[in-house]
Amino acid sequence: MGKKILISGATDGLGLAATYAFAALGHQLILLGRNKSKLADLKATLISNYSVQVEFYVVDLSLLKETCATANKITAQHTFIDVLINNAGGVFSAYQVTTEGLEKTIALNHFSYFVLSNTLLPLLLNAKQGRIINVSSNSHYGGTIDFDSFTHNKSYNLLRAYNQSKLANLLLTTHLANSLKNSTVTVNALSPQRVATNAGFKQTAWWTKLIGKILTFYKSVPIEKAIATYIFLALDETIKNTSGKYFENAKEKIPSLLSTNEDLGNQLWNYSLSKLAACNAH
Repeated sequence: MGKKILISGATDGLGLAATYAFAALGHQLILLGRNKSKLADLKATLISNYSVQVEFYVVDLSLLKETCATANKITAQHTFIDVLINNAGGVFSAYQVTTEGLEKTIALNHFSYFVLSNTLLPLLLNAKQGRIINVSSNSHYGGTIDFDSFTHNKSYNLLRAYNQSKLANLLLTTHLANSLKNSTVTVNALSPQRVATNAGFKQTAWWTKLIGKILTFYKSVPIEKAIATYIFLALDETIKNTSGKYFENAKEKIPSLLSTNEDLGNQLWNYSLSKLAACNAH
């Protein structure tokens, strides 16, 4: 019997490729995305081609309350989830603030991971062996955390904002793994490497898209190679007890020293909790 796998950002780029890969392997899928028509078309295609169970939820993952409400709905409708893949993400050429007052890069790339991981944790604990997979990036090596920039324009820079969000993914991974070390749930992060996809650049200026194309197509790896690490972390039995690690090419990789800083991880965790007063994602 297949696993029940939830994938955020399932309609484009790496998320879409991972969705097809897991469907081809016969796994049950729960898909999250913003575009209802894309999700509906994807569901129909997967059911037609692979005869798998698929359901989807329409959600703007850059909004905490909406993400939390969706996660609560999933919790009410399911008894367990085997794998949560926090994949949704993006880059934004100009400074943007969500209606909840958060800079959009950190809101989408970090807070959606935080909310889903916390709110869906009971379902993962109900699985035989739950797994949380956070899609980070080697960009985290250049990242630092500036909490003021989460809510204020601190001379916004696309790369700095993205690097920060990817570092946050690893800090979350380390913190969660430590807090769940005596449970049946593991938490790991991955680098998909440089992949030729424009999914993360959709809402950016033309010049940002051009730079993105140049960067992604220069020494990029085939998307199938990136997805192999998703599959490895989700399904491989040899790592069922491995937690708090960073992977690339289905192999452990040493992350930045800052990404395992316990004090910084605690600060980020507490800050993130403080933003969830309106929903029960604790």
